[in-house]
Amino acid sequence: MLTLRESDRDGLRQITLRNDELSVSLLPELGAKIISVFDRVHSREWMSIAPGATFRRAQFAEPYSALDNSGWDECFPAVGAGYHPTPPWAGTPIADHGEVFTLPWSVEPQGDSLKLSVSGVHFPYTFEKTLSLHGAILRTEYRVSNPTPFDFPCIWSTHPLFQPTPGMRIRLPEVTGNVTFAGTNQPDRFDTYGSSHTWPNMQTLEGELWDLSAVHSPNAGVAIKLFTRRLVEGWCALVDYDGWVAFRFDPKIIPFLGVWINQGLPRGESDRYYHVALEPTTGRSDWLDAAMRADTVSVIPAHDELRWTLDLGVGGDNEALDQFVAQQI
Repeated sequence: MLTLRESDRDGLRQITLRNDELSVSLLPELGAKIISVFDRVHSREWMSIAPGATFRRAQFAEPYSALDNSGWDECFPAVGAGYHPTPPWAGTPIADHGEVFTLPWSVEPQGDSLKLSVSGVHFPYTFEKTLSLHGAILRTEYRVSNPTPFDFPCIWSTHPLFQPTPGMRIRLPEVTGNVTFAGTNQPDRFDTYGSSHTWPNMQTLEGELWDLSAVHSPNAGVAIKLFTRRLVEGWCALVDYDGWVAFRFDPKIIPFLGVWINQGLPRGESDRYYHVALEPTTGRSDWLDAAMRADTVSVIPAHDELRWTLDLGVGGDNEALDQFVAQQI
């Protein structure tokens, strides 16, 4: 049975959806950020919260790095800061990590689900998502509407920071093929933006064999962002010896996956970032103009909408993971 509870987190409204298997907490006033995905069966928290992080209302278009750098956000209408490249919005600024993650969202309980919505500031769209729990699965049903007489090129990327442990593995479909680097804090070691490498094993510029699917210690000091090619199977997972968290989605609507593997990037003098972000996305770049040049971008037609579903599942053994992945959306 689903229950909804309200509480306070750092002066912000916190809403928790809970059933026997899963508990999910979010902050509607801070981009509807999810700050907890707790597997109640295996007593495991999957969301990464930065050490010493506190949550507060964001200023519109405030840079991502100036905020808490924790939890699970939504990025829309793009991820990278820049300007929209097409009329009638050509030259309109796109905020770092998009608009919606800094905005307060409206909340509407609907029976056994929770509907959240927000409207664009620089762009005329309405972004909605409806959350519901189904056993150990969090289902998110998205709807983005474009009320204008113009097609709207855009990128959606979900942005969850998962809490890793050394020795974890990132599992992707076997047909993933090559991946493309989108950034690293060690370009002299791991090559440059746009370079292509086999998944999961690549050779560094120093001749070292590096397993991209392996999660190293927080002292590794390595941060890597990459994108898959167009996916045939819509799933990804983070797995260790006693548990897993995974996404499944329709690759015809969400054809790409971004992966941010952060294993000790410095965060001030004493802290280091340590998380893995598995990011199903409609674009194969953080930047809208780059994705459009590569013809890897989504378009919401004039006076129309785009809908999609994203399932997040948690579990404790490989058999349960195989079953989750096999039940494609």
